[in-house]
Amino acid sequence: MGLRNPNVNDSNELRFHPLRRRNPEAAPKNNEFQFIDKKGYVRHACMTVAMLPGTAKSVVSLLDVTERKRAEDAFRRMNADLENVFEKFSGCHWYRERKG
Repeated sequence: MGLRNPNVNDSNELRFHPLRRRNPEAAPKNNEFQFIDKKGYVRHACMTVAMLPGTAKSVVSLLDVTERKRAEDAFRRMNADLENVFEKFSGCHWYRERKG
């Protein structure tokens, strides 16, 4: 996955990078951000950053969570749709039969 054009508005890493060098405990270890992949699609990622003890070097782990974000968005939309349906039929009584 080619990483280019990170969305600077979503990524706090640029702001926390210098802080992490001065005081690793003061900067968050985890961050979620969006980036554009090499095909031009917006992707969502979780990033974990840690300093290597005794050095000025860091190690970074990136996890693509795009599908999870899509599923969460779909769930929110479905939930909102169901709430709208129940609001329209607020005078009706609903019941569900248990099978088994």
